[in-house]
Amino acid sequence: MKMTKTIQKTLWLILFLGMSTGVFAQLSVGGGIASGTGNLYPFGVFGRAAYQINDKITAAATVNYFFPKKIAGASIKYAQINLEGFYTLLDNDWLAAYAIGGVGYSAYSLKYDIPLGKTKISDGNFVINLGAGVRYKVSDKFVPFGEVRVPIIQNNTRLLVNIGVMVNL
Repeated sequence: MKMTKTIQKTLWLILFLGMSTGVFAQLSVGGGIASGTGNLYPFGVFGRAAYQINDKITAAATVNYFFPKKIAGASIKYAQINLEGFYTLLDNDWLAAYAIGGVGYSAYSLKYDIPLGKTKISDGNFVINLGAGVRYKVSDKFVPFGEVRVPIIQNNTRLLVNIGVMVNL
């Protein structure tokens, strides 16, 4: 899939930039489970690479993949790639709260049966993400988090929840 190659290239670029600038300690990777409202993304997984720019700002690339869903003779597949910024609002020894803002691209395909066979529709849209999240500092290496965001897509605004863990490299 064309989007998969784009995602891989983006993540490798972030990893390379983090290593080449000598600030590898500010790079983290992770993932977890994702869920949302509506027919397009009921349940899935995500992966993320993040780079901490300073104490308040983090840049990240996130890829969400939602498991295919079958409804009434149709199968829906949905994925999203996002470039986001996190701004830390509250930070203490064990908990941090942050705001999320970013842009992305969502792609879906719909296969369904018709009397003369099967047909497929594929499309994609640019996304604006707004949301908030919290991080729980278990240790210097492992940081579980949860976040809620609203991916604003043309005529299709829904709620999306990510729960996962980041590993600081």
